[in-house]
Amino acid sequence: MGWGIGVAAHALAFWLRHTRRRERVFIDCKARGAVIHLFAYVAVIALLFIVNLTMTPKVWWFYWVALGWGAGVAPHVWCAFFRKNRPTSRPQSTPQPKATPKKRSAAPKKRISSKKTPRKKTTRPRSPTH
Repeated sequence: MGWGIGVAAHALAFWLRHTRRRERVFIDCKARGAVIHLFAYVAVIALLFIVNLTMTPKVWWFYWVALGWGAGVAPHVWCAFFRKNRPTSRPQSTPQPKATPKKRSAAPKKRISSKKTPRKKTTRPRSPTH
């Protein structure tokens, strides 16, 4: 059952990446990641609820996992969908015109041969003490 949740989450990720739809979830990678994270969260918490209900119905523990993991999922979803793009902390200056790239001369480039040229032997002048 748990293995199936992992396969389903990856199948959802694959489907979201390879669909040619124009909604934000399909285009924005942050939104897509948040949806996959939310899907995995809901699927795993549902599985844990079933396990908790069948194995230890008198002691409820699945909500601790839901609270802990939910503390990570909630900011992820909030940042992906509800956060406004805030301006940078640096003051905006007037846009500077881009410098035009220098044109290259029409002179042909030197061709580097693949053959190695032998190095000249350099001799050092001997010191007078030798």
